[in-house]
Amino acid sequence: MDGGLLDETHPMNAPRPEIKETIARKVLNATGLGGIALVSGIIAALLISMSVAYIVTNFVSRL
Repeated sequence: MDGGLLDETHPMNAPRPEIKETIARKVLNATGLGGIALVSGIIAALLISMSVAYIVTNFVSRL
């Protein structure tokens, strides 16, 4: 060991950030990622429903 017991390059041994910074980061991540997931989920649902409707319409029109 080089005089220290902890490996300071490891992320778990890094100095703690301020509480305000971690709370702000958690709120930003939660709202940002939640919004992105919500919008992408809505877009995916619309695309799936439109493609199913297109397939069903073509299938019915060929009968």
